[in-house]
Amino acid sequence: MAFQSLFSAYDSSVYIIGGYGDFRYKNEVHRYTPSRHQWEQVAMTGDTFTPRYLAALGHNEAGDTAYILGGYGSTTGDQLLNPHNLYDLVLFDVKRRTFRSIYRLKEPEEQFAFAGNMILNTAQQEYYALTFANDRMNSSLQLIRGSLKEPVYTAMATPVPFDFYDIRSAARLFYTPENDELTVVTLFSLKNNTTQVRIHTLLFSPYGLGAQAPADRPAPLYLVRIMIAIGVVIALFLLALGIAALNRRKATAPAPVAPPPVTATTIIIPAAAPVAAGHHSGVLLFGHFTVTDKDGNDITRAFSPLLKELFLLLYLHSLPGRGGISSEEINEVLWPGRSVKDAKNNRSVNLVKLKNILDKTGAYTLAKDNERWIFRFEEPAVQTDLDHYYQLLQEGSGNISALTALLKRGPFLQGTEYPWLDKFKADIASHNIELLGHFLEENPDAAPAFVLEVCDCMLHADSLHEEAVRHKCRALVALRQHAAARHLYASFLKEYKSTYGATYEVEYAEAIAHC
Repeated sequence: MAFQSLFSAYDSSVYIIGGYGDFRYKNEVHRYTPSRHQWEQVAMTGDTFTPRYLAALGHNEAGDTAYILGGYGSTTGDQLLNPHNLYDLVLFDVKRRTFRSIYRLKEPEEQFAFAGNMILNTAQQEYYALTFANDRMNSSLQLIRGSLKEPVYTAMATPVPFDFYDIRSAARLFYTPENDELTVVTLFSLKNNTTQVRIHTLLFSPYGLGAQAPADRPAPLYLVRIMIAIGVVIALFLLALGIAALNRRKATAPAPVAPPPVTATTIIIPAAAPVAAGHHSGVLLFGHFTVTDKDGNDITRAFSPLLKELFLLLYLHSLPGRGGISSEEINEVLWPGRSVKDAKNNRSVNLVKLKNILDKTGAYTLAKDNERWIFRFEEPAVQTDLDHYYQLLQEGSGNISALTALLKRGPFLQGTEYPWLDKFKADIASHNIELLGHFLEENPDAAPAFVLEVCDCMLHADSLHEEAVRHKCRALVALRQHAAARHLYASFLKEYKSTYGATYEVEYAEAIAHC
């Protein structure tokens, strides 16, 4: 969940904007009209609103205009495809139902997200918001004052401690006009189904955001308490929605703890007891990234984008012949530009989080050898399709049917894109095409149905592989699927020209001439 909410006095409705759930960031707008007891999705126009959560929202007094600042999301909304911090300011026009981009802040050296709301001073065209580093658990909230017209902001007051753990935590900023004071309320959902609430009064005055109280009549204390109480109730309600969604997930994320730095050189997890027949833990890297625990439950959702990349860095660089990966290389990929101390803290925190998840899969070893991290699963407790894949490669074309069955699941780490991963993908694609292509050349009389499977596996590695397309067309013709063969070849010609800017010279009749 972790959406942005707005009560609009303009039409007496509640608006829910963006959010997160089911592995996707949202950019939808939903409206609830109390008089009709009805929810509806609002069709928006104007500028593109990038799917996100962890953004700040503030609105004017009339309730017909809201501003949404920053967040964390991705262009497609897919959690696995390049998620990143956002720093744009977007205007949400309630009357016209439009989004309008105002500006984009300069990307900071240290990334941050925003607490759920911001306070507007429309007279001065400025805002107050809370930022925090969303790549660590032991974070802090920093008050900033920014402009609604220009991409500038200034840090104000002293940071407030903040335990950040995705949608288990929340923070809100409140303003009491009577005494011109800002209050921060933080919430953290504990393991025992209770919520920890902390209230901080900032030693900072926004200087006249609201009406000044008479000098001889101080603001009543009960008004301040009421404002804070209302804020806490609202925040608890929103957090409850997020926790309810979290509990419906198939796999529950590991409980938040304040982990110590990883100081041990070697971590060895004892071998797990044998599991019931039919239940195997393991990691699938062909097709979409999937992890199952010792009971056969899918726990992929427990891997945040950062933990997933950390795991892949450790695992893939520990394959035979790779020699592991150093702490410096991990820092350069995951926390570029950070100080050595900051990167080490982040690495230690996330290694502990990763360990909590991997404990559910079975036995593994994580060790440091000559200052390089080495990770491996302890067979046969954990099965990985990549280990099986390399075993089949060593067997050559003698077990091509087993290799094809493995590769049919999809391309290697489908939908996962990192610059450092390209070489791994290219190496595996090259091995696949070489071995499968050799099989097709050496077995011209292979069953057409099996040839189709082999060709599909080659096309997973290279969608424009000419010989794979021609062999697949011939197999389809042999199966009397002439229309499918012509459609496949026409699609290939179109994609070839779009990719290379040239026409593929071989005609369809020539391509299937050897059937």
